[in-house]
Amino acid sequence: MSSESNDSIVSLDRANLRKFNFSQVVLPEADLRRAILSNANFFEAILARTNLGNANLNQANLNCANLSEANLSGAYLSEANLSDAILFKANLSGADFFEANLSGANLSEANLSGAVLIRANLKDAKVTDEQLKQAKSFAGATMPDGSIHP
Repeated sequence: MSSESNDSIVSLDRANLRKFNFSQVVLPEADLRRAILSNANFFEAILARTNLGNANLNQANLNCANLSEANLSGAYLSEANLSDAILFKANLSGADFFEANLSGANLSEANLSGAVLIRANLKDAKVTDEQLKQAKSFAGATMPDGSIHP
């Protein structure tokens, strides 16, 4: 056991869990930093306050997942499905959402500083213009009102 203090309930730091089915799992406050979760299924999972910093969530299904207050800073979410996900107060700084589906997602009070939203789908997402201004890029993204950003 590491002498480093770890307050999370479950630690899967650096775990390789690609294509794993976490559908409807309850893992609040889990440590999934740097985990490989590409193509994993988190449909309706409860991941509130979970640490997913620098995790690889490429093409993961996070549809209807609860990620309130989760840390996704630096996470790779290219082509991930986060439609109708709850990202209330989530830390999304520096996360890569290239071609991710965030339609209908609740991004209220989420930190989007430095996030990459190129060609992401934000249609009907709950997000403010102020939050979007923090993003690094959202070229070609579908905006909450359905328009395409140049």
